[in-house]
Amino acid sequence: MKLLARITIPECGVQLDCMIKHVNDDIYRICEHPTFAEDQVLYADCVRMLKLGDQNYDFQ
Repeated sequence: MKLLARITIPECGVQLDCMIKHVNDDIYRICEHPTFAEDQVLYADCVRMLKLGDQNYDFQ
């Protein structure tokens, strides 16, 4: 199931809204092209994120 998440990427000071899909534990797949964060994460990447709230995640 895909969900809309607000992702914070501290390394580049960016917050973005992006569709993600839970893969396993704290691993999520990026399900759309993340505007303004292309140096950090790309479409279909699997990334580790810390869930902060219902729709808020910190990029690890």
